[in-house]
Amino acid sequence: MEVVWRSKIAPAWLDLNSLNAKPRAIYDAYDSLHDHSLAQLSYSNLPKLLHWEDRDSMAHSIESRVPFLDYRLVEFVLGLPDEYKLSDGITKRVLRDGMSSIIPDTIRDRMDKKGFVTPEEVWLREQQPEAFIQALNEAIEASHGVLGPETREELSAIISGKQAFSFLPWRWISFGAWVKRFEVGLPLDARGLRQDHFTANPAFSKDKR
Repeated sequence: MEVVWRSKIAPAWLDLNSLNAKPRAIYDAYDSLHDHSLAQLSYSNLPKLLHWEDRDSMAHSIESRVPFLDYRLVEFVLGLPDEYKLSDGITKRVLRDGMSSIIPDTIRDRMDKKGFVTPEEVWLREQQPEAFIQALNEAIEASHGVLGPETREELSAIISGKQAFSFLPWRWISFGAWVKRFEVGLPLDARGLRQDHFTANPAFSKDKR
């Protein structure tokens, strides 16, 4: 159990100490689909999706709305029995049933979920594996130890097909590019500041803290 927990919440390639962070398994305490939904609404999926939706829409001066988050609909769905949402391996059961004869069955009954699909797996494994390797090496160097050398091993395993395709390499590379572009200082202290912040910045001398 400890090995599984470690691999999911604090993988070997991530140095949480550099971020002054502690692993948090937000789903471990939830036994029902209702509690799982509350966790997604409050802590994980939804806050991130709303952040991205607002950022991307505002970047293009678009007033975007999320109608499924009307509070009346959210409260209604949260109050439904679990089997209305997930039954016999079918997700979003009440929504699928409600859309019967309104949208084509080929769409209503789809079990996979795809957003804006890019051929990243083809790029990584077939067309540009060297570019990914180089970009990852730069990300590791820029991350100040947050990304460990284990990332290279995982990327190599994904490229060779020994490990299933994952979007993690793209996230590692993006993280490194972000650190480099915005000159993010690591490691961080409990306040989210660099540990050398006060000594490096005269504005925060001891008599001004």
